[in-house]
Amino acid sequence: MVRQEVEAKLGRVRSFLDEQRLAALVLQSPPNVAWITGGADIHIQMAAESGAATVLVTPDRQCVVCSNIERPRLLAEELAGDEFELVDFAWHEADVSSVLRDLVPGGRVASDSGIMGSLQIPGQVHRLQAPLLPEELARYRALGGASGRALGEAMHAVEPGMSEHDVAARIAERALAAGVLPSLVLVAADERIWRYRHPIPTAARVTRHVMGVLVGRRWGLHSSQTRVVHFGAVPADLARRHAACVRVDAAMILSTVPGAPVAGIIRAALQAYSDAGFPDEWRLHHQGGATGYAARTYKGTPSSSEVVLENEGFAWNPSITGAKSEDTVLAQPGGPEVLSESPGWPMAPVEWGGRSIVRPDILVR
Repeated sequence: MVRQEVEAKLGRVRSFLDEQRLAALVLQSPPNVAWITGGADIHIQMAAESGAATVLVTPDRQCVVCSNIERPRLLAEELAGDEFELVDFAWHEADVSSVLRDLVPGGRVASDSGIMGSLQIPGQVHRLQAPLLPEELARYRALGGASGRALGEAMHAVEPGMSEHDVAARIAERALAAGVLPSLVLVAADERIWRYRHPIPTAARVTRHVMGVLVGRRWGLHSSQTRVVHFGAVPADLARRHAACVRVDAAMILSTVPGAPVAGIIRAALQAYSDAGFPDEWRLHHQGGATGYAARTYKGTPSSSEVVLENEGFAWNPSITGAKSEDTVLAQPGGPEVLSESPGWPMAPVEWGGRSIVRPDILVR
């Protein structure tokens, strides 16, 4: 199965090389290497832009380049098949650039990193990755399920008096225990939810209200989700804001069908914001966008030219000061499929455009 998947992706790359008159494509980011290899994990540092291996694709050759340090693990655990030629070098005698110079034929070279002065084209690489193949869909469903469960379990375990660092640690621990790399963890308690759209965790203590955000990564894919907890009765204004936010989210998710213009999805969101009495809140934070081998391969805007593809991932994240709603979905012909559900989480039915969907409610403790 991996062989068929890799061959299909190499076909996309080689067609791109031919169309763009390129001699080679070099991939270095861990998600992009995972994509072309069918899921290989090459990360060493969790947030590094490059990992333990580099992939080179030419019209007639595909190589994984690494140091002698990485060769044993890559062969044993990540590159079990023979789809790629493994080229290694002594860590103290050479580096990736020098090896690539010997391997790359003459002509223009493109990359996701700009290595060796190559043409840097991360956006075009992301376009090669869509739509997802059946093997990737299976992995994405597994990742979304694991990420949604991890965040839900962690937020169920939050108690008043915990610091935001404590909550973040719970989220990361549950993710890592499920084999999911926590690429991003945001936590805001009480007034920080009302102040900041990107609240990195601090020593602030939880009293009544806390939001947790997780972007989980595995096999190069990303799953984004947000959950909110309140201790005691939810104030009327917060309940109103949350209800408005999930209705915007419902409008966006239900509009995410193959062939839909992304700008049209954003227009639906803006109308939902306005209908709820919050016409300008969308200006305070981006609304999310396509996802897959990046947390956001592109962000949706009112002027977006992209069109939703079948089996393409999306993570919309509408927010209204004090409230946010977010999950990862697949665009499918029969309707969007939510991947990142949290079992046991309270769900609220939401109607939009004559259709209905359930979205995560505030967990009241």
